[in-house]
Amino acid sequence: MQSEKTSVEKTEIEKSTASLFERSFDAFIVRYVEPKIPQGIQPNQITFVGFGFGMLAAIALYLTGVNRDWAWVAVVSLILNTFADSLDGAVARARSLTSQRGFLLDHLLDQLIFVALFLSVGFSNYALLPIAVMGAIVANLHLILELYWIHLKNKFPLPLLGPIEVRATAMVLIILTFFWDGSVLTLREIPFGWFDVVNAIALPLSFTEFCSSALKLYQELDGPKGEPS
Repeated sequence: MQSEKTSVEKTEIEKSTASLFERSFDAFIVRYVEPKIPQGIQPNQITFVGFGFGMLAAIALYLTGVNRDWAWVAVVSLILNTFADSLDGAVARARSLTSQRGFLLDHLLDQLIFVALFLSVGFSNYALLPIAVMGAIVANLHLILELYWIHLKNKFPLPLLGPIEVRATAMVLIILTFFWDGSVLTLREIPFGWFDVVNAIALPLSFTEFCSSALKLYQELDGPKGEPS
């Protein structure tokens, strides 16, 4: 596995290489967007702005159950949140403003957004609530495991579906739901919408990836003296 180095303060963390899609998007942000940001703008300020757009997306997604036109507010808000999520790191690295506080804010607020998005879908009548709740739980499991990797091994393994892929998938599903808000398929008289179908496929794969990563971390850790590794 190829890796790149990123740093939080003076702590060097080995970060697995992001997907081609994410690398291309980040390169676009670094080349065309970051240079246009005024010098007085701090990375954490961008993080909070992105968090605001992310929560607006979650609220708008919930309100699509009342008026479908809110779907477009959700899509635009997610686009702006995606830009901010990449831009805060680009500004921090380009201007030597990386910090532990920034690292914490970036990951913690991202996680709050993902949980809010899953729950808003579940309560919007566009998805089955139990499946949406499971999505929020699995997303939190990945965050907890990532923090254990960082704390114990100074490694940051990225999941196959990174934050930018999750946001892009959500945008596509919102648009599909806007034009087709009925059930995509029905199993045992239970209707499944677009979000349900995708989550039913993605969640088992994501949980399997979580278990595999957890096992790998366990195998890399030191055991009691005399115990074979």
